[in-house]
Order: sequence, then C-alpha cells, then structure tokens
Amino acid sequence: LIKDEKLAVEFYNSSGYPITARFIDDSNIRYIKYKNGGYYYYQSIKDIVEETTTITICEGIFDCVNLSNYYIDFKSNLFFAMNSRKYNSCFKYLISKYFLLGHYNFNIVFDNDAAINVENEKAKLFEIKNQYNSKCKLNFYMPMYTKDVSELMLIKRT
Repeated sequence: LIKDEKLAVEFYNSSGYPITARFIDDSNIRYIKYKNGGYYYYQSIKDIVEETTTITICEGIFDCVNLSNYYIDFKSNLFFAMNSRKYNSCFKYLISKYFLLGHYNFNIVFDNDAAINVENEKAKLFEIKNQYNSKCKLNFYMPMYTKDVSELMLIKRT
C-alpha cells in the first residue's frame, strides 16, 4: 500500500484483520501500528487450539515469522505477535479465551533491550497463569547476542 507517499507492506492475521504495516524505506518510522490492530497470528486459532499444546508469544511479526520458519524447537507451535511489549495483556487474552482447561506450554520470547524489566514481567505472567490455569507451563527466552530475536535466530532460555 502507499501511505503518506511511501511504500509499505500490510500484514493481516489469519482472521483477515489488518494488524500493521511496515514501511519500505530508510525513514525512522518503520511500522504503522493500527489503533485496533490486535494480535498477529497466521494460523487459524480455532483449528489449531485442539491440536497444539505449545504457544509462542513474541513482540513483533518478523519475530513470529522467523521463529516459526527457522527455530526448529518451535516448529509445531501456535505463534502470536503482540506488536508491542504488552506480554501480560496478550497472555491474559489467550489463556482466558482459549486455554482455560488443559496442559499447555507457553514460550514467551522477550527482545533483549533495556525497555522492559524481564523479572517483573515474569512475575506478572506467573500470577496470570496461576489465576486462570495453573496447569500451564511458562518458558522464557531472549536473544543471545542481538536486540531482536529475528536478527540472528539464536535464543537462550532464561
């Protein structure tokens, strides 16, 4: 699409809703975050919830796409990109809407930057898990050498 006289690629989730757009130029503004864009997922939630026991949550669309394509340990996961750093609200949405009953593994992949207090985020995520479905398991990951998981595809468990 053309936005503000610049070329951009628009991303839609599996439900057909536009989530964000990425500019294709050298400007400082890389993404357009739509006001009611929601979460990015390329798989059909309803089809996959019954078959999948592992859900991976990451910050951005490229993190999500690259982890699903190139990180072998996450191959059969359901992937969600928040397009923000609101791990708590995304996790609460998913667990309360789709994963109240049963045993599920959630892989939470943080970006490696100083803008988030990882230990504080982990504590809040454990509170949500215990409130909605204590049978869930939380696994936390961060990039080993870069800021963003999609840059090098090397992550470590924290």
